[in-house]
Amino acid sequence: SPVLLLTDSFLECILTMHTVNEGLDMKATVLDMRRNPRKILDAIERNETVILTSRGKSVARIEPIRKTERPSIKDLDIFGMWADRDDMSDPVAYVRTLRKGRFDAL
Repeated sequence: SPVLLLTDSFLECILTMHTVNEGLDMKATVLDMRRNPRKILDAIERNETVILTSRGKSVARIEPIRKTERPSIKDLDIFGMWADRDDMSDPVAYVRTLRKGRFDAL
C-alpha cells in the first residue's frame, strides 16, 4: 500500500490553500490544528482570524486578543466623588463616628 509522507512544506501548502480574504482570515481543519498548531499560532500572531472547520463545517473562530487602552484609575469618575464633603475630610474620624455605639463595649 502507498505511504503518504506529510512534511512541513506539505502542511504549509495545505494551510496556505485554506487562507482567504487576502491574509486577514485563515481556514484550518481540526487535523491541521492537531498536526501543526505552530502555523495557526503564527497566523494569530500576525493578527489573522482563524476559522476552524471540522468535516467541512465551520466550528470555531480563533481571534487574536486586541489590546485596548485602559483609562488610568485617576481618570475614573468614582475617585474624588466625595472630595467636596466636609464631613469626610478626615476619613478615620468619619469611620469612627459611623462605628460609634456598635463597638463602644469592646
